[in-house]
Amino acid sequence: MIASISAESALPSVTAKPPDLSSRPDSVTPPARPGPPLPSPVETLAPGSIFGGQYKVIKELGEGKTGKVYKVFDQAMERELALRLFKPELVKDLNAQKRFFFALKSIRPIVQKNVIRMFEFREEKGQLVLTMEYFPGRNLKTYLGESEPLTAEKVIAIAAEIVSGLAAAHGAGIAHFDLKPGNILIDKDGRVKITDLGLASAFFPKGTDHAGVILGTPEYMSPEQIQGQDPDPQSDLYSTGVILYEMATGRTPFSGDTPSEVCEKHLKETPRNPRELNPRIPPALSLLILKCLEKEKGKRFQTARELRSGLAEIEERETKAGRPAAETAATSAAPQVVDKKAVPVSVKPRSAKKKKIGAAPKMLFIPALIVLAVVILGLIMRRPDVKSSGGQAPLPSAPGRLTIAVIPFRNLSPSQEYESWGEGIAVSLSEALAGVQGLRIPDADSLLFLRSRGWDSREIGSRVNAAYRLEADFRLEKNSLRLTAKLLNQSDGSTVWFKEYDRPREALFAVPEEIALEIIRTLKIPGSGEGPLPSRSAPKNFDAFGLYWQGKRLLHDGGKENIEKSISCFKKAAEKDPSFALADMGLAQAYAESGRHWIWPPEQAFPRAKSSALNALLKNANLSEARALLASIKDSYEWDRQGAEKDYKEAIRLKPGGAAAHHCYALFLSRLGRHEEAISEIRLSQDLDPLSPEISAHVGAVLYFARQSEQALGELAKTLLRDPLNQAGHFYTGLVKIQLLKPAEALESFRRAGELGGNDLEISLHTAYIYSLSGQRADAGRLLTEAIKAAKAGYISSVNLAAVYAGVGERDQAFACLEKALSEHDPELAFLKVHPFFDSVQGDRRFTDILKRIGLSD
Repeated sequence: MIASISAESALPSVTAKPPDLSSRPDSVTPPARPGPPLPSPVETLAPGSIFGGQYKVIKELGEGKTGKVYKVFDQAMERELALRLFKPELVKDLNAQKRFFFALKSIRPIVQKNVIRMFEFREEKGQLVLTMEYFPGRNLKTYLGESEPLTAEKVIAIAAEIVSGLAAAHGAGIAHFDLKPGNILIDKDGRVKITDLGLASAFFPKGTDHAGVILGTPEYMSPEQIQGQDPDPQSDLYSTGVILYEMATGRTPFSGDTPSEVCEKHLKETPRNPRELNPRIPPALSLLILKCLEKEKGKRFQTARELRSGLAEIEERETKAGRPAAETAATSAAPQVVDKKAVPVSVKPRSAKKKKIGAAPKMLFIPALIVLAVVILGLIMRRPDVKSSGGQAPLPSAPGRLTIAVIPFRNLSPSQEYESWGEGIAVSLSEALAGVQGLRIPDADSLLFLRSRGWDSREIGSRVNAAYRLEADFRLEKNSLRLTAKLLNQSDGSTVWFKEYDRPREALFAVPEEIALEIIRTLKIPGSGEGPLPSRSAPKNFDAFGLYWQGKRLLHDGGKENIEKSISCFKKAAEKDPSFALADMGLAQAYAESGRHWIWPPEQAFPRAKSSALNALLKNANLSEARALLASIKDSYEWDRQGAEKDYKEAIRLKPGGAAAHHCYALFLSRLGRHEEAISEIRLSQDLDPLSPEISAHVGAVLYFARQSEQALGELAKTLLRDPLNQAGHFYTGLVKIQLLKPAEALESFRRAGELGGNDLEISLHTAYIYSLSGQRADAGRLLTEAIKAAKAGYISSVNLAAVYAGVGERDQAFACLEKALSEHDPELAFLKVHPFFDSVQGDRRFTDILKRIGLSD
């Protein structure tokens, strides 16, 4: 069993020579039959040794029924992988090898966050070798054994991830056939991945080894699997029901002294109702589990997507029934005394880590615009990492705009090396079209998110209420490119436009703008089809493009190490192609992110970010993202408000159909106290990108800063009804509850935000602030003291400390912290003028002086 496998390898390097699996697009040739018989058992690889000329062995991860798995470093592609060496007896089964090769044709294109990717299957030194994505997680079996009993909410969240992975696999025609907790990985951040996809159905299609011995785990086998039927998706759904049962009750539905006894029970006995074993399980969840465990296939859920919808409905129903976040409105109430048993009493530092889309900022305020420029304006945002189970009704289009959904391009190349390039080409096309007046182009990363959740192209188009959708596939070989694109009418699926491009390989980067012009002319967009579109700075070098996308993925993953690696990737991309403006843009974003997380001091990080953004604009003056990033630096670091507004408006002019610049500009206006303009601008950004969890949460935030607390709470309730795992939604709900004098409910919201990845120090600061509002000053002081001590091991914003000091009436301490923040050019000063936490010091001349010094005075 693979003990840990990694997401970093999901982006293949473009520097290595692609494996020549086949010379024809629709066939895969098994590796040559090895000559001498292989020794048994499987060869053991020593740490530090080099296998196959390119894989440096790091450590052995484990051994399963197919062979041993190692963590290795691929020196050719410069990435960590998991490498499986198959048992000798499996090499002798040519039929099994052929089955797996044909399965691999369908498995390799699956790029979905809940499925471990498989790359290359070949013969090496008389061994069968499979390389896979490396993911640093425990298997679910270990996780369940080491964790406290799971809440129903956690059971649903993990199950939704598993089922999403199955939906992607089943959509590609692949059944797992050996699904069990040992083949499901979960990491410290709660990410879930399915491993060993296709192996059991290829090498053990009847569930037995060559001697007829049952190889599956009886506790998780379906009735049809026990009866030796061919693998199919229904078997996986039954196994999923067993896993759900175990997560909910702590035991499997059937057990026995022998495997045969367990198998007999699967065939004949009815499982106990899970609520009999755990009364805390919602009745609907118990019924869903029992439906998965029906003996007859026709009585179960028919597809993984149907099961996923059932889980989402239960989650939504539970949210409506029991959580304050689902309320539609609130009214002011008398101050409440906080129950100290319900809140944390100690804190510990937590290092900077990946921030998911929709995540609450690790501070008391909306993230400074320097952060938004990095997170929101990047070509690859963090939407694929969002956990969401929200409703699936079509979203409204921006008024007066024609909506076109650009679906991620499909890679048909012989090598999986270009798998992620389909995303990049689709992003380039979306960016080109977003610069056209009259068009609404749904954010490319929103569509990638939906694709990662198993949605097909038609469903994605309907979800974003598109009039048309653009689908394409491409095939890259040694010196040639074939790309086929078609524009479809969303209402009836008819083809509006179709074209094949046969070009030299190097022409790949120019094709997106050609397609954009063809679409504009076909749809007769007024005044847009004759002249060239604003250049997106297509690279001239393949390696540069690969390094750029590798950097974007690392930046998206977040954390100190990944951000520093992304800087290296962007620098190398710029060196290989000095004219590639997006490489400079990526470097600017990485520098800004390093300043935001105090990986580098702000006085070092932000000037470098500005310099790189200016370099990008020198190479391509039409980069809206670079303009917006410059605006954010002028606003939050240089305190140049006039210059910032000028750059924001220019960013919007360059890409009127893009939501990101409107989003950042809305927060800029909110910070200045221009609330009516801010509300109008944030509504427009939501119209342009209705799937964005950040924008959805920030609609409530902008209303909060405008002191429209009840309206803010209503918007946030709608956000959390659609997406109960939206961390930012819970965070801002907590702020609004404070304004409505509901401290106990505010604490609950902050607790939820903390569970979804919030920083312990910041949660403790909020707790201290709420204690002070409730008159529990001694408890507030104790938590504040603990937070300050803990902060010595991990950075905490001086502005955040100032806010709490102001709340507890310690004005001198508050202003000492603000002076420190000024000396550091702390980006958290951005909302100082309008944040309610500082209302108590608004009349102090020292506060007025600080506002004047940072350009925020009236």
